Amino acid sequence: MLIESDETESILKASVETFMRQESAMERLRQVKPGRPAHDRQVWGKLARQGWLAMRLPEQLGGSGLQARHAGAIAAVFGRFLLPEPFVACALLPAMLAASANRAAAWHDILAALTDGEKVIAVAWQEDPQSLDVCPVRTNAANGPAGLLISGVKAGVVGAAMADDFLVTARLEGQPVLVAVARSAPGVRVETVTTSDGASLGTVSLENAPAQGAVLFEGEALLQALARALDEALLAVAAQLDGMAQAAFEIALDYMRTREQFGQKIGSFQSLQHVAVDLKVQHRLAAASYLSALQKLEAAGDVARHPAAVCAAISAAKARASDSALATARFGVQVHGAIGFAMEADIGLYMKSALRASAWLGNGAQHRRRVSLLLQEQASAARGADA
Repeated sequence: MLIESDETESILKASVETFMRQESAMERLRQVKPGRPAHDRQVWGKLARQGWLAMRLPEQLGGSGLQARHAGAIAAVFGRFLLPEPFVACALLPAMLAASANRAAAWHDILAALTDGEKVIAVAWQEDPQSLDVCPVRTNAANGPAGLLISGVKAGVVGAAMADDFLVTARLEGQPVLVAVARSAPGVRVETVTTSDGASLGTVSLENAPAQGAVLFEGEALLQALARALDEALLAVAAQLDGMAQAAFEIALDYMRTREQFGQKIGSFQSLQHVAVDLKVQHRLAAASYLSALQKLEAAGDVARHPAAVCAAISAAKARASDSALATARFGVQVHGAIGFAMEADIGLYMKSALRASAWLGNGAQHRRRVSLLLQEQASAARGADA
């Protein structure tokens, strides 16, 4: 990616590449069937032992205290090697919420899960699959004889098939709260689907399900922290998509150099060369967009809610990365011909992964609309300030 790497990033990239070359994620993806995702609990434990699950936790909470750029560096390599485990959804998101909550005692079990990998924590926040708005929250929390009881339905929960506990947003006496609910708790029903790339999505239905322990986070500060965490998650997914696009492009070019048609290598066909150049330009633009968003995020510093300009830059990066990864994977399948759809062809695996990752947390079209709305909001605020 076109970004000035610090020494930590370079070390992280090298160590993650070495790790991924030994894990053979591709072979797991070839075995995916409906109802049998590619998730591996042993691999998740290995990620924890490397310290990657807790990398966004401050050191005082048992993490590495690394930054968004380091998470992006790791996510890009995971994208390049098609790691099916939900790193962004079940590691970065919970860690960023925990870091913002400042309630270490209440978060003890969750912090332990991020550092030892014995349990998987999924964040169940979304109620409308078509909206990225963290509010309103319609799930209800009520005081029961032995603690809080949670009722509601959460959609689009990534990693639901392997999750042990859920971090659930709800409303308690009109105030938003975040609570932990065990998958095994009474009143919890989880319906999952296996996506084509081996990941899992779930709908979590709760009917008077008991919360575990105390409230983890509450009030407007919770909604602000969740919005900030989702912004960083979007940026990490953009990095992951960029990694996919780069790898898929290399696979396509290699195949163009070997496949023959009409007695010559297809890489000599001018029409394919033009498409390849266009894709290379898209990669550069996506990388530049990511770098711009990352710089704006770092410049904003520790704020309650990211400014509209930062959110717009992040959405622009996600839109470009989504479009670039999809276009590159489709081109790769095209140059492979019919074999591109076969499980034996790596390019087909990149196509499936790009389809899911580009749609998660909003596809390119949705984020272009979000950029437009955010820029309008920014312009309106500027006019109000000048008045």
